[in-house]
Amino acid sequence: MEYKEKTGAIKYAITGGPGCGKSSLIDELYKRGHYVVEEAAEPIIKEQMAIDGPNLPWKNRQAFQNAVLEMQKEMEAKIPEYGTAFLDRGANDGLAYLWLDSIEPPQEFCTGIKAHSYDKIFMLEELPASVYENTDYRKEDPETARKISALIHQAYTNAGYEVVMVPFMTVAKRAEYILREANAA
Repeated sequence: MEYKEKTGAIKYAITGGPGCGKSSLIDELYKRGHYVVEEAAEPIIKEQMAIDGPNLPWKNRQAFQNAVLEMQKEMEAKIPEYGTAFLDRGANDGLAYLWLDSIEPPQEFCTGIKAHSYDKIFMLEELPASVYENTDYRKEDPETARKISALIHQAYTNAGYEVVMVPFMTVAKRAEYILREANAA
């Protein structure tokens, strides 16, 4: 077997359905001194809501996902070349949202996703419905969130990624779990 040295950044995508605790976990990893990439979707939604723009997921899912993919590309390009980064979602998440709305992803969208690669995918287990919260930009109910979660898992496994499931536990314990798994890579 030939040994190949890894070059470039090490990227760990943290994903899961809406409201599963990704952003809280990213905040925790940041507080612990790790390089993080925040979610691309939320700032786009906030910007579009402020101007009553057309690129909202509930107005035009494809245009919204195109904008998210473009912002994801820009954000990932800023990761230090030889650093390690934890990302709040990865590019493949967009496929799940298109599939949810029965939209066939255009070839250029799929090509854009393939330009991204991750060293490991961490998928957070959904939060119990009793603690799930909607926001102005998270409108899905818990059942839809579960469907999205399953579709996200499918999007990554279809792309050949091994998905590490992260059970429901405190944010601190999830961070410790992910850091252990990341170090095992």
